[in-house]
Amino acid sequence: FMRREVDLPFYDPNPLRVLPIYNREALKFLYHVERFGENGEKLKALIDKLDFAGGNREVANVILDSILGTKSGGVYDKFARFLRNIQVIEKMSLSAIPNLFQGVSGISLLLDPRIAFQSRRMVKKNYKEVLDWATRVGQNPELATLFTEDVGDIARKFLGAVQFTKTEVNNYILSATAGKIGALNYFEKLKKNPNDKFARRKLEQLDVDPERALKHGFLTETDLVMASNRAWRESQGIPDVLRSPHRWLGIPLSDPIGKLIFQFKSVAFNQTRLIWENAIKDVRYGRVSGLLTLLILFPILGELVQDMKAILQWKHRPRGWILRYLDNFQGMFGFGLISDLYYQSKYGISGGPT
Repeated sequence: FMRREVDLPFYDPNPLRVLPIYNREALKFLYHVERFGENGEKLKALIDKLDFAGGNREVANVILDSILGTKSGGVYDKFARFLRNIQVIEKMSLSAIPNLFQGVSGISLLLDPRIAFQSRRMVKKNYKEVLDWATRVGQNPELATLFTEDVGDIARKFLGAVQFTKTEVNNYILSATAGKIGALNYFEKLKKNPNDKFARRKLEQLDVDPERALKHGFLTETDLVMASNRAWRESQGIPDVLRSPHRWLGIPLSDPIGKLIFQFKSVAFNQTRLIWENAIKDVRYGRVSGLLTLLILFPILGELVQDMKAILQWKHRPRGWILRYLDNFQGMFGFGLISDLYYQSKYGISGGPT
């Protein structure tokens, strides 16, 4: 079989072609993360040292962008970025409304509603402390936003004006706090009962090795940082290089067209996976709080979201209780990819009517 010279976003039924490409890219990514950091942080730190020593920072940045595939600077990249900016402005005018509740709903589903609200209280009570922790996790909270990366100034200012950026930053701080609390909580349960399969599963979901942690008798700061970062990514639908659908199509996420195609689809995909893993599969471990969160908390929050959007859009809402429930559920993206496909077919846009 000859490998494809160009990776196109179409279905390829032959695993003999797809799997080798996936494995190669996955191994390459893991090596780069270990050597250079997930987003090239170690290389960027070297550039800072080079600049301090009197080197040419501008040339070094061009080389780094070329290595990481973060910026091509050509017409191809500029056109793709222009289209991404249009998508942001077209689709996200009211996205700050559901985003107000995304932190609580995502953490409630991933970990537990009690952990979500405990984290929210901690953020209100000790904001400076949790802000410091969120920064130590590895992201500047002001930059930890999904749609403000690699877009133009107009789109960035638009997201700031509609308060999306502010809600995204707050969700990052909340989820980073919840990741730490959740890891400590489930580790205590595992210490009391080493056979607790559910606690073990949750720690593994937070990128914590249960066996190593039990052997040491405590969670290291690295464990807590990893847990916070994973809680943020999982609960907020942040694209993950090894857990994103773009790998199935052979399109690098750093590619300008890859960014355009998956600018919103990755969120729908990750929301679907979050629901499946924590509302459906958790039932097998005797935990139904995830399913109850999905069926009860999501529609309650969705009622607020859809009411606010209806007022701003001067639209009537469904009156029958079944249609109302489904509309509320839809408002919090409770159907994942199905929600995305519904909005796509009904309104001609991805991510919902805004």
